[in-house]
Amino acid sequence: MIDKQNIERKKEFDYARGIAICLVVLGHMTTYPRIARQFIYSFHMPLFFILSGITFSLSQENNTSIFLKKRINSIIIPAYFFELVMYIWQIVKNCFEHTYSRISLIRRFFGIVLQIGYSDYTGSLWFLFTLFLALMIAHFILVKQKRNFQIVFAFICLVSSYLFCNYYNDVYLVWHFEVVPLAVFYICFGYWISKILKKKLSRLTLFNSTLVFLGLGFVMFFSFDINFAFDSHSFGNVFTDVATAILFSAAIICFSMFLSQGNKTYKILEFIGKNSMSIYGIQAIMVGILNTIIWHLFDEKVLYSGRGYLISLVSFVISMIADCLFCHIYNKYIKKHLPLIKS
Repeated sequence: MIDKQNIERKKEFDYARGIAICLVVLGHMTTYPRIARQFIYSFHMPLFFILSGITFSLSQENNTSIFLKKRINSIIIPAYFFELVMYIWQIVKNCFEHTYSRISLIRRFFGIVLQIGYSDYTGSLWFLFTLFLALMIAHFILVKQKRNFQIVFAFICLVSSYLFCNYYNDVYLVWHFEVVPLAVFYICFGYWISKILKKKLSRLTLFNSTLVFLGLGFVMFFSFDINFAFDSHSFGNVFTDVATAILFSAAIICFSMFLSQGNKTYKILEFIGKNSMSIYGIQAIMVGILNTIIWHLFDEKVLYSGRGYLISLVSFVISMIADCLFCHIYNKYIKKHLPLIKS
C-alpha cells in the first residue's frame, strides 16, 4: 500500500523540486532586481529541506544502516563527482585567464573536502553536504524518538542556528554545520505535514490554497523586508523568516499538487525535478560560464537596465537546457560507473 502511494504521489513532488531547482539556477544569475533575488532566497533552500522531510515520511525508511548507505550513494558520492568536475573546470579557467596559482588550487582542493563557507576552503556544493548531515540527524530523531521530543528538538535546532549565525556571523564550520540544525527543523516540518498532504484535495482547493499562501507570503516578505540566505548567514527575525519560507514553500507544494491532478503531464518539469541534485551539481559551472560571457559581452549599464534582466532570463533558459542535456549523459553513461556502496 505504501509503495503504491509513493508511486502515485511522486510526480507532484518532482514538480515541486523542478520549480525549486529552477529558482536556484535563476538565483545564481547576476543581473536582475535585488528584490527578485531576495524573494528567491527567502524560501528556495527551505523548500528543498521541507520536500526532503515529506519524501522521507512517504518512504518509510526505518533502518539506519540502509538509510545511511542510500544517502551516501545518492548525495555524497555524486557531490564529490561534481566537485571534481568543477575543480578541473577551475584549473582550465585559471589557465585561460592567466590566474593559475598552485596555492589557490590546493586551497580549492581542500575546500572540496571541508566545504567551509566564504573562506579559502569552500566548495560549490555546500547544500548537498548540509542536506546529508541534516537527513542523518533527522532520521534518528524522527524514527527513534516520540513526537513531543521531536518538536522540542526541532525548535532547539531552529533557535540554535539563528543564535549562532547572528552572534558569530563570520564563523563558518566544516560542511556548513552551523546551518545543519536549521535544515533539520525544516526536514522535521516536512515530515510532520506529510500526513496532511496525504488527504485528497480538489484542484480548486489546491489552486485557492496556492493563491492564499502566496498572498500571505508576499505580505510577510514586504512587511518585514525579508532578506534571508542560508549560505551567507543572512538571517533576520527567526519567526518572520520561517513563516515566510513556509508560506512560499506551501504555495509551491500546493501548486505542484494542482498540476499533478490535471490531465496534462509536464514531462520537462518532472525530468528537472527527478534530476534536481544533478542539475544543482552542474549548474555552478554552467552559470559561471554564462555569467562570464555576459560580463565580457555587455556593459555594466546595460546589464543593470531592463535589457539586463532579459539577458539573465535568456541565460537561465540556456543554462537549464545545458543542465538537462548533461543530466541525460550523466544518467546514461556516468552514474552507473560511480563507486557506490553496496547494500
